[in-house]
Amino acid sequence: MYKKVIKRGLDVIISFIVLILLSPLFLTIAILLKIIDRGQVIYKQTRTGKDGKEFKIYKFKTMKDGIITGLGRFLRCTSLDEIPQFYNILKGDMSIVGPRPWIPDYYVRFNSKQKSRNDIRPSLVGLAQINGRKELDIFDKINYDLTYIEKINVK
Repeated sequence: MYKKVIKRGLDVIISFIVLILLSPLFLTIAILLKIIDRGQVIYKQTRTGKDGKEFKIYKFKTMKDGIITGLGRFLRCTSLDEIPQFYNILKGDMSIVGPRPWIPDYYVRFNSKQKSRNDIRPSLVGLAQINGRKELDIFDKINYDLTYIEKINVK
């Protein structure tokens, strides 16, 4: 139990510090998105979190009319589009390390073993991101998530 409290405490402290330290970058990206792409700055999408509960994940908007913008491509390539998720971590929807959150359409198709990846909070970064990211297929990503939960997770 104390490991779980420590992990959550570290998530809160680290995300708070990151949000403060990256606030100038956050503001710069927001201004550039507003000027260049002339639209919303933050994109919200429903994802499945701990115990299958849905929440809104926040990212910098990288697409306009279904097409990735030039600035959006840069933000995705550098993962800077993920910075707003530190707010999700602060709120308690996510953790820093663990399985990534999936959209509900995938979650409802998971079998019970695959759904066990939602026994813990979804995260900003996980084993799948460090071991191949976009090169991995969905099954490899799920297997990395299950490996984290079974062997590495602080429960």
